[in-house]
Order: sequence, then structure tokens, then C-alpha cells
Amino acid sequence: MAGVVLETLSWKKLIALGILLLLLLLSFFLIGGLVAPNPSNVMVVLGTKCLSKGSHMQQEWFIPFGGNEKCDSIKSVDDDRVWDEGISANQIVFSFWLPYMRDGKQLDFSRWQQMLLTVMQLDIKYDPKFPVGKDPTFQFDARIGYRNKEDGVNDWKELAHSLEERKLDCQITPDKMVIGNQYNCSLLAFFELGSLHYDYYLINVRVPVEPYKGINMEIGSLMDIWVIAIHQNGGFTKVWISIKTVMLPIVLAVLIWFWRRIMMLTRPPNLLER
Repeated sequence: MAGVVLETLSWKKLIALGILLLLLLLSFFLIGGLVAPNPSNVMVVLGTKCLSKGSHMQQEWFIPFGGNEKCDSIKSVDDDRVWDEGISANQIVFSFWLPYMRDGKQLDFSRWQQMLLTVMQLDIKYDPKFPVGKDPTFQFDARIGYRNKEDGVNDWKELAHSLEERKLDCQITPDKMVIGNQYNCSLLAFFELGSLHYDYYLINVRVPVEPYKGINMEIGSLMDIWVIAIHQNGGFTKVWISIKTVMLPIVLAVLIWFWRRIMMLTRPPNLLER
């Protein structure tokens, strides 16, 4: 037919083309299932409770491990030391190091890992003296720092600092209302990084308590903070980019061939062909 770009293929050519496309698709499935690792991985990190001796507005870094400046930590907010020394909630800093150590080896991030998404999980103990209010607001002061492997152990630089608020959704059934039991609290959105340019990240979270302003007076008895971090695996990114690199010249070759066939027509190309 005059003016039609599509050629009339023989059955042999059509079957060969179909088999080629099927093998190509099957190879991508096999690469994804046998070669590529999981697209993402999850880390669950419990915050180390460090003690701040000065004002809660000080900008010092609290490092849970690996630094020359040791973190003066407590095991629990119910520790005898808290009552003996009169430690207040404003002196407690929840510290997190990402990524954590595994089998005695300090892991590090890579630029192949394209994103980091974090959420917070609060451990709130039931205590009739400190009940969870109706639709309470959780306010926290968060600082995020970064460091590379060649930097000094205490050479942390600030990436972000913000005072944030989140609405708490914590429930407990009547049969669980016993001192020491925990509320069932929903996860709280924390922060997201679109790229990981540095090897290590340090997170310091303060939960200020100000009775006169009503800040964090209805969040109950906060015991621990967990950070759940989801990051893309570097191996998956490498396989993904490799497939794209192989397919790019093939797609360009097909596009050039198609456009040359368009230009061979005696009429100008229409909008769909363009």
C-alpha cells in the first residue's frame, strides 16, 4: 500500500520477530530474579539515649558509638540514675547512626543507593499518671549530620535541622491498661533523602517538654524511639543502569531506522509519525 510505513512481513519473519522479543523479555525477568538483589532494604535502629549536660538548645553532636566523645547514655528513662540525678526529659537526646554495624563491621552508604526513606516508631508506656491525650501532637527537634570515611571521627557536618510536629495515633485496649504495657502507635513520617552522597548519617532527636506552653504534655510516657530506614540497594541500581545502557543503542537504532523509512515517503510525515 502506498504511503504506509509498515512492511508486510512473511510468517517466518513475524515468528522470528515474536520469538526475539519473547527471549528479550524472558532475559530481563531472569536477570531481575537471578542476578539483581532486592530493590530495597530495611534497617530498624533503636535510638541510644544520650544525656545532654547543658541547655537543650546546644548544637553539639551526640554520637552513639565510634567517636572520641563518648555518649553518656542510659538504658531506660526509668533508670535509677534518672531519679537520683534528677535528669529531665529535656536532657535526653535520642541518637541514631545510619547505617548501623553488622557482625562487628561498620557499614556505609554508597551513591549507588539512590534514596533513603525513614519513619519513626514510638514506644509509649501506659501510665495513668501520664495518659495519652485525645489527638495529641508530638513535637521533636531533629538534626541530621553527615560524615565520610576519610573525615575525623567527630567531624560531623549539619545537613538539616528542623522543629517538627506530628499527630499521634496511639490506642490501647481496656484489658491492656496495666502499668508497663505499651500503646499501639502508628508510624510517623520522619524524613526522606533523594540521594545518598555521604558514607554515614547521624540523627539527633530531642523531645522538649514545656509545661507552660503545653508542649509534649499529652504524649504519655515515652520510653524509646525507633527509626525504620528504607534504602535502595546499590546492586539493584547497577543492574538497572546496565540494562538501560544496553537497551539505549538498540532503541536509538530502531528509532533511526524508522525515521529513515518515514523520510523515504513521497509525502511529509503526519503528526502520529512525528
